[in-house]
Amino acid sequence: MKIQSIALPFKFLGLLVAFALFGKGLNAQTYCLTYAVTNNGTTLDVTLGVIASGSAFRLGAGNLQFKYKTAAISTPILISNALASTGRYNGITVTNFAPPSFAGTGDGLASFNFNFTGILGTGLPIELSGTNVAVIRFQIVNANLSPNLRPYDNGSAGTVVYNDDPNDPQIIETTGNCPAYDNVSNGVKVQLKVFLEGAYQSSNNLMLDGLRTSNALPLTEPYTSLGFVNHGGGGETTTNAVLAVTGNNAIVDWVFLELRYKLDPTLVFYTRSALIQRDGDIVDVDGISAVTFTGAPSDDYYIAIKHRNHLGFRPLRTISLSASSTSLDFTNNSILLYGSRPALKQIATGVYGMYAGDANHNGIINSVDKNNYWRLQNGSSNYQSADFDLNGTVNTLDKNDFWLLNNSILQQLD
Repeated sequence: MKIQSIALPFKFLGLLVAFALFGKGLNAQTYCLTYAVTNNGTTLDVTLGVIASGSAFRLGAGNLQFKYKTAAISTPILISNALASTGRYNGITVTNFAPPSFAGTGDGLASFNFNFTGILGTGLPIELSGTNVAVIRFQIVNANLSPNLRPYDNGSAGTVVYNDDPNDPQIIETTGNCPAYDNVSNGVKVQLKVFLEGAYQSSNNLMLDGLRTSNALPLTEPYTSLGFVNHGGGGETTTNAVLAVTGNNAIVDWVFLELRYKLDPTLVFYTRSALIQRDGDIVDVDGISAVTFTGAPSDDYYIAIKHRNHLGFRPLRTISLSASSTSLDFTNNSILLYGSRPALKQIATGVYGMYAGDANHNGIINSVDKNNYWRLQNGSSNYQSADFDLNGTVNTLDKNDFWLLNNSILQQLD
């Protein structure tokens, strides 16, 4: 049960922030730290988020303090560094969670200190307005008492805002009202449909589920171990019950999805590993639902779809996403795609799919895929990178029917 959701100006909370600006000079915005408190019965979880009047910002370092009644709640700990999982930061630290009591008041003080150090060149990474930052958890020690959890003004005189030169901070005063926002986001949902060339059968307009029927399909997504960079995702798992489903909705393999920044499609904000069915539908790990990017605010994104041995692609234009599921069908060539050559291959009359043959998933099908992967795996079974037709066995069909026909094809992704 959510019991509180508040947005406050950064000046009041003394938080330092650096905005993403695309041009010269300093453009002041209204920016706020939001927090929402959820009562879980035995704990209170405080979810921190950042919003701005513009669409994006750069986050620097800062401090937030909460006062609370020690007789009601205690032992605040950090349970989630949301931005640490994005891969865009070198280290996020939280210190000083030993709350001293205020004499005679019964209040404790939890001090949340953080330092975000960007890894993209000299500047700080760009974040979308509405991004959740972290979750702090308090233990409930007496449910009959009010925790009276509230932000504590640490007396900051101003807020540091960076212009386009992150080494030239300027202090400004912020007194504007925060934009209306509820930072406990249910995320955005997508219903995607795509075919993998290797598994596709034109006779029934379905893909083969040979990996599933041969018990080669793993319960845990393979992309983390293959070196794909996760941003908020990673470690997704499914169940044997999901893999036991037969028919059109049987699972063919795992795929890797990316949500990219609307102003720069080279910046990946969120990722999810998901499952692809025989009919091309990409579903969440329950085998049924639309794929949810938890914590992602409603906005426009570029969506990229990748696979471990097929070439990835993305639409030419951004797609508006929200908590209401957005459906996109890439099998019929109805959506414009990014690239200087066809990003998908016509695999039957009026049917399009992802190019098979990229065993090392580096975005180009070439002799390395044949000599360093197919040749070494030829004759082997199970979950292999050179099994381009996804039937659980590597043989000459993988080389002759897919690698040979697609040799020298480049992935159309930035």
